[in-house]
Amino acid sequence: MQPSAEAILDRYEHPLHRGPLATPPAVSASATNPRCGDEVHMYAEVSNGCVLRASFDGAGCTVSQAAADVAAELAEGHTLAEVLRLDLSDVLASLGPLRTRLDCAALGLLTLQRALVQLHA
Repeated sequence: MQPSAEAILDRYEHPLHRGPLATPPAVSASATNPRCGDEVHMYAEVSNGCVLRASFDGAGCTVSQAAADVAAELAEGHTLAEVLRLDLSDVLASLGPLRTRLDCAALGLLTLQRALVQLHA
């Protein structure tokens, strides 16, 4: 797959999963990328070990915000164990490969996984 600046820009400008979920019942976690200052807050509503809804909020570069939207999409409908097994390559499969800003692309997924770990224990 070719890197798709259009796909990233489209996700950034028209996210499908932006906006907070009420906590509780949703779990949440926040993180900041110390290198560039990108911020994400990830939310997940979970029932019977399955992510029913996931979303994000935050501010930062196009890559971090688009990737957070993808991470939320990838989580919905999957079990906690499945979401915890996701990695950056799964996010990049939707956005297109990147050679730089990988920390920005990983921020949303890692933050979502941190929120879910508290339920998986």
